[in-house]
Amino acid sequence: MSAVINHASVYAHEPKRAARLLAALTGGTVEAFHPLRGAWVCLFEGSWDGPLVEFYPRTVTFAQRDGTVAFRKLDERATGSGTHFNLTLERSRAWVESFCKTQRLVYTFREWAGFLDVWLEDDLLVEIVCRG
Repeated sequence: MSAVINHASVYAHEPKRAARLLAALTGGTVEAFHPLRGAWVCLFEGSWDGPLVEFYPRTVTFAQRDGTVAFRKLDERATGSGTHFNLTLERSRAWVESFCKTQRLVYTFREWAGFLDVWLEDDLLVEIVCRG
């Protein structure tokens, strides 16, 4: 048996910019995330039917109360990076590193793990496995 992650949701200080950076890395597209004003999504296959990552502003949370889930305003901005995700890209390590340099993104290669840590924001991590 195998499992596939269909989507992930993460906080971003600038959700639109973070979604655009991820789309540029993956060849995806960007759209506003209609259920939440200020949220954006990177569609990896250009469709809502495929895998995607939602980027939420740090002023809300998606939480349940009495079995009902909804976006709720936070009293303070969320901080930190407890959530991150790992992507395999059909791009070379050199291509990803060059992209990071042109976009002024912090990145490092984790030799023992065999992938790049790419920071879309100071506290928004994407681990990238290069297969190209």
